Amino acid sequence: MKKTRAAALALLVTLVMAAHAQTGIARGQTSRGEPWLVGGVGEDGVAALRLARSGYSLSVQTAARGTGAFLADVHLRIADEQGRPVFDQDLSGPWLLVKLRPGAYTLQASRHRQVQAVRVDVPAQGLREQMFYFDTTGEAPDPMADPTERPPAVRGSIAR
Repeated sequence: MKKTRAAALALLVTLVMAAHAQTGIARGQTSRGEPWLVGGVGEDGVAALRLARSGYSLSVQTAARGTGAFLADVHLRIADEQGRPVFDQDLSGPWLLVKLRPGAYTLQASRHRQVQAVRVDVPAQGLREQMFYFDTTGEAPDPMADPTERPPAVRGSIAR
């Protein structure tokens, strides 16, 4: 039974990694060596990240206030309880998955001079989800954006 589960898990990881390569999902490590994925552009990217979610402890999504359309090009900074940056970069897609150690973190998301910050507790087991909504009034529409794509319903606190 254990060998069957291990084989199934290995196959799932292989499929997810292959999907990442084909969907424009970026991956890397935090300053402490914890893995992260950024993407979620297009149906394939969203599907790949949804499939990968169970292996991560924090999910961050960015969307337009009012329409709920996914937004990329948001700068996200994650700091630990001591204020040390763990993750600090521009997101190339609207979705970040990161496997952080359990504990309290401050997330600061900024886009076009709009800055939002929230404190989150990352659990030892399970996934903590956080949404950030930004005002896009007056911005030119992104011709590459798919207005039919919407973030899924999210449990937990929401920064508005």
